[in-house]
Amino acid sequence: KILVMDNASTHVWVKFLFLGLPHNVPEERFQKMAFWNQIVYLDFPASSLPRWPFRKPTVHSEVLYLLNGPNHLVKNYACALRSARATLHIGRYWVDTSSTLDLALPAGCFTGYDEQSDLEAATLLSGYFVSTEIDRGVIPWSLTGLLL
Repeated sequence: KILVMDNASTHVWVKFLFLGLPHNVPEERFQKMAFWNQIVYLDFPASSLPRWPFRKPTVHSEVLYLLNGPNHLVKNYACALRSARATLHIGRYWVDTSSTLDLALPAGCFTGYDEQSDLEAATLLSGYFVSTEIDRGVIPWSLTGLLL
């Protein structure tokens, strides 16, 4: 079973349940929660990773998985690209979006006027604003990392 959700801070107890970490839901309330009170946790095999605190959640012997929704992943990636704290690297390529402005990317998409906008994030990552000659696939050297 897979649960797809966004990464809102209000969902923190759901994340804890899916990671097998202690949660702050009172026990009497937790026992009244259908489905959630059926979760059984299995330990992972011994690992060389120090302090591996996670456990595998199961219901009726089926493993439960938690995934961030695709739109939320795109927004997280776009937010990371806009950050002034660090330059993202994909392999040996650094990612820089500034050349997309030369190709007429709207300024709001570049700066992240609305960080929760799916449209702004998708537009920032659009191939239309990455290639100078789409039919020939000509890509400015500064956008190679962005395409990866």
